[in-house]
Amino acid sequence: MRISIFSVGSRGDVQPASLLARELLDRGDDVVLGTPDDLVGLPGSLGVPTRPLGFSARALLDSEEGAKWLAAGDMRAFARGVMRFKTERRAGFVEALTEAAEGSDLIVSGVNTMEEASGLAQVGRIPLAGLYYAPRRANPYFPAYPVTTRDLGRTLNRLTYRLVDRSEWRISARYVNLFRAELGLRPVSTSLTSRLRRIPPLEVQAYSSVLVPQLADWSERRPLTGFITPTPVQRRLWGESGHDAELLDWLGSGAPTVYFGFGSMPVKDPQRVIELVSRVAARLGVRALIAAGWSQYGAADERTGGAGTDRVRVVGEVDHGAVLPLCVAAVHHGGAGTTAASVSAGLPTVVASMNFDQPFWGRRLEELGIGALLPYAELTERSLAAALAPLLGPAVVERARAVGRALSAESGVSRAADVLERYASEAAESRRLGL
Repeated sequence: MRISIFSVGSRGDVQPASLLARELLDRGDDVVLGTPDDLVGLPGSLGVPTRPLGFSARALLDSEEGAKWLAAGDMRAFARGVMRFKTERRAGFVEALTEAAEGSDLIVSGVNTMEEASGLAQVGRIPLAGLYYAPRRANPYFPAYPVTTRDLGRTLNRLTYRLVDRSEWRISARYVNLFRAELGLRPVSTSLTSRLRRIPPLEVQAYSSVLVPQLADWSERRPLTGFITPTPVQRRLWGESGHDAELLDWLGSGAPTVYFGFGSMPVKDPQRVIELVSRVAARLGVRALIAAGWSQYGAADERTGGAGTDRVRVVGEVDHGAVLPLCVAAVHHGGAGTTAASVSAGLPTVVASMNFDQPFWGRRLEELGIGALLPYAELTERSLAAALAPLLGPAVVERARAVGRALSAESGVSRAADVLERYASEAAESRRLGL
């Protein structure tokens, strides 16, 4: 089968899609991955055919306005900025996505391109599947995370999804119909969520029922497959070998080490973060390993991890599988992939959330008794020390290890590929029979 995958966003969006594409290729499928220009190296290093979409994912995240909206958690302002960004690049976006979808038996899309994927699926009469890293559809157990992470009760939890749906439609309606016009489709007056209810697509929930047991049997159309995580070999192909002897020696000696990482989220004052982390580490009697990710930690030597002091070490990208098991806890932004990595390593985790699904994962870890949620905007020496200190106790550590063992036993990429291939085969058979 020919399968087109669209993944737009930060590394946290593109990495699992790249791993899924590689799995499908290994099974003999013909796969192409459409992704931002600055992230084509992720799938490309794995040998996945890519289609650059003509823009940089970092352009908006690293802009002054984008960073401000993200840090403040102002998702409406950020969403409006994304719509302007898409509108300005509409013509090239349509062309790139259309080429990526050509001849496909199945289109798989992340949340940020579901509207575009839906239009292309309609034009080409191609089955559509979603790839989600947190709950995006109404359910009685969890409210919509853009509204709150607090349980409001079954009825109000469901209602929050309508509120988000209406808000997103008001922001995106003009762009959606401009995009549809480029495809020769009629304008629409209702949200994508409403339109998809008529012919529900498969929506792969690429996260684990270990962390979200309430949704374990959600729906045949919404299977929880487990987190999609890289192997050590795949990490090495990305240049993230954890076998830096000096770094591993440092981790293996001295006081216990806490991992700090903020992934693709922009940290505009990294020196302040380094100083804050250093003070918290001294206060709690631990050391700190800071993984810079996309943030511009000017003092970091990304090749050797040589920046910092005896108590604080600053590095670039690292192999989570090699490094995290040598730490005693983690503090990070709470993206689904990083959450899966730290919890799989058995680490109690503080989620210093900025936006998107990060508060959701922070709340889940908190409710499971293996973590704490601390909005990044509230990050201070006192608040971070207060959130982290209780997680270093033996009872929390043992719970985190038990959850980590359960997560590590899953094969999310294999399960996701299974359900996608079955869905595509069933759709092909239905077309053959004229159903």
